[in-house]
This record gives sequence, C-alpha cells and structure tokens, in this order.
Amino acid sequence: MTTAFHVTISSRQLVILVTSGLVMMAAGESAHLLSPLFFAFKDIPVRYFGWISAFIYGFSSLGFYLSHGISEKVGNRCTLVIVSVLTPIFILGATMSGGLPMVALWTSASIFFGIKNPIISHLLNLEVDSSNRATVLSMNNFMGQLGVAGAMPLFGYCAELYSIQVAVQLG
Repeated sequence: MTTAFHVTISSRQLVILVTSGLVMMAAGESAHLLSPLFFAFKDIPVRYFGWISAFIYGFSSLGFYLSHGISEKVGNRCTLVIVSVLTPIFILGATMSGGLPMVALWTSASIFFGIKNPIISHLLNLEVDSSNRATVLSMNNFMGQLGVAGAMPLFGYCAELYSIQVAVQLG
C-alpha cells in the first residue's frame, strides 16, 4: 500500500483522479445506499422499490456500455466534467420533485455513474505502469470505500437532524 501511495502522490493526475473518486463515491454511493429510505420519504410505495432498483442498475449498465463511444466523441476529461455536473443536478432535481418525475430523475442519474467509471479506470490505467497498476487500482477502490464509510454517518446525522431529503441534497 505504501508503494501505491507514493506512486499516486507523485502524479498530479493520479491525485486528482483518486481524490475525485473518493468524493464521488462518498456522495453517490451514500445516496444510493439510502435510496429506499428516500423513496419512503417521498411516499413511493414499497412494491416499486425493486423496479426502481432494477432501473438504476439498468441505466448504470447502459452507461458502462455507452461510455467508450461518448468519450471517443467528446473526450475523456470533457465527459468526466459533464457527468460530474449532471449527476448532482439530476439528484437535486429528484429531491425537489415527487412521484414519477422524481423516480425518472433519480434512476436516470445512474447512467452518469456508468459512464464515469470506465473512463476513470481507463485514465488510471494510462497513468500507472503495469508493475504498480494493481496496487494503485486497489488503493483507488479503497479510497472510494473510505469515502463511503466517512459519508454514511454524516448522511445519517443530517437525515436525523433535518430529513433524508436534506441529507441527499447536501450530499
């Protein structure tokens, strides 16, 4: 792990990728893990939770599928900027709406997650030589999970203090 840390901090590009991964995973996964609570708060019947989750994973898979074509046309960095801006806009829109529009915004935001991940993995693979690649990729995954572990208690605290809607909006 110390080798991966040294390789990562020696490259500005890797520091940006790993740090952005930590922040995006912290906010995105925390909101995703709290989805059922958010749906209940929005008065979505429990019987639809499975369908909503299926759409979330379906849109994410579609994003993975489309990622290469989009990044070829727009460029990797531009695509990352676009999806990083659109994701919170869609999530914020979902928190301010209800019913079917809320479900549509919430589920379709997952396509951006699907687009983002292969591009970040590709950029990490380009930046790291093969002898250090596995450890740096493991450290990147570790940092993402660390972000989730740090954000979940904050989401829970904000949800208890205010509401789940405010917690998702702050995330």
